[in-house]
Amino acid sequence: MACYLHVSTSMRVILTFYKNFSWLVLAISLLGCWLIWLYGSWQYMIVVFWTKVLTNTLLGLFIHIFSPSQFYFFKNLGYSKTRLYTYTFIFDMVIWFIMSWLTIRMLT
Repeated sequence: MACYLHVSTSMRVILTFYKNFSWLVLAISLLGCWLIWLYGSWQYMIVVFWTKVLTNTLLGLFIHIFSPSQFYFFKNLGYSKTRLYTYTFIFDMVIWFIMSWLTIRMLT
């Protein structure tokens, strides 16, 4: 039970951080799915993957430079910047992978 509460709390914190820029990363994911659909090939997923990694890195850098005050809230909850960035990046990439996989499944 305690493990479930820890995961639930961690997910809530990560989603709170993710909410700040979710519209942009989801738009990039949808654009990537549209490009995979447009070109009709799963091979285009490699290009979209590197585009996604680059844009997530640039977005993280933008947030790090221009919104440093929001990290005090997360620091008080026990989450470092590195932990927030890592978990959010993994969460976003899982969402992107699922969306891309579903797009590829619709093509076949």
